[in-house]
Amino acid sequence: MPRDDGLDFDDHFAFAERKDTLPPMDRKESAPPPFDLGVALREIAAIDDELTRMDTSKLTKRREELKAKIKTAMIGQQRERAVDEVSGYTAELQVRTSEQWDLEAFKRSVGLKLAKRFVCIQEFLDQDAIKTGVKQGTLSRAQLEVDGAVTKTLGSIALFVKPPKDTT
Repeated sequence: MPRDDGLDFDDHFAFAERKDTLPPMDRKESAPPPFDLGVALREIAAIDDELTRMDTSKLTKRREELKAKIKTAMIGQQRERAVDEVSGYTAELQVRTSEQWDLEAFKRSVGLKLAKRFVCIQEFLDQDAIKTGVKQGTLSRAQLEVDGAVTKTLGSIALFVKPPKDTT
């Protein structure tokens, strides 16, 4: 039975090969058209449907290729979120961070007596103990940040492609 969205499951990748028929808007003729995030998200939605029905190795590889292209395009377009209105799929970029603790700032923030509970003999901070201290209320995360005892550094940027939320 033919689908009304033009996707032919006998040729799994024909969907991605559609050409952009819209005229270029405010771009040089020599510049390639921007990567169409909606089309890529729609194809991921179709692939997810198909993954449940057949051998998934080729589709999984194609899905990961599309996710990499979506991530690159979203970073290039400085977009945090993209939505395909046809499939309802979304792509969201999330910046991951890691924490850097400053031992001397930590000691100044909490005082030497309390710091002894969280500083090991080798003079490094026990991050698990600190997290427990924050959770128990012994330490204030906000105060530690104000005092410079902890800062966040950029890590990698993660892409999450999500199916639409079930509204039933």
